Amino acid sequence: LRLEPASPAPYGTVYSGSVRGVVPECGRSTASGDFFVSNKAGAGVYIFADVANTPLGSLSTQVPTLVPAGLPATQTGRGLSQKNTGDLLVVDNAGNQVLRSPYNSLAFATQSAFATSGLSSPVGIARSSAGDVFVSNSVTSGHHATSPIAHFDRVGNAPAVSPSLPFTSS
Repeated sequence: LRLEPASPAPYGTVYSGSVRGVVPECGRSTASGDFFVSNKAGAGVYIFADVANTPLGSLSTQVPTLVPAGLPATQTGRGLSQKNTGDLLVVDNAGNQVLRSPYNSLAFATQSAFATSGLSSPVGIARSSAGDVFVSNSVTSGHHATSPIAHFDRVGNAPAVSPSLPFTSS
């Protein structure tokens, strides 16, 4: 759904179902009106192009397009976030990493590792206004136990001093 509170019809359906096997899990908008989503059902990041600039009355259900970012075949859709520069941060659950795709006119055509340490089947991601990035891990007990929340600075390094987070592994 897309919401536009000032409109006489304040919402419209952008996507329904699982076309091409895409089940959106997490999404982010860009200043240009595009909407990116991760795929809960498999690999890839998809785009709904120019969706925010289409008038609600003429909005029809869109088919998401795979972003040609060349993400690893093992990348399974999980969390997405954006840096204040517009760069997309994509959680790669199977690869135990966070990938960074610079925002540019090529629709995130390249990516690089942003964070790789302290991650164990990461699932969620959040960015603070100061630029710090927090990633939630799904494997927090057993032989490969990690902290439930991994903390990174704005360039993907684990900071020398990390705030104490009162989460437990249960």
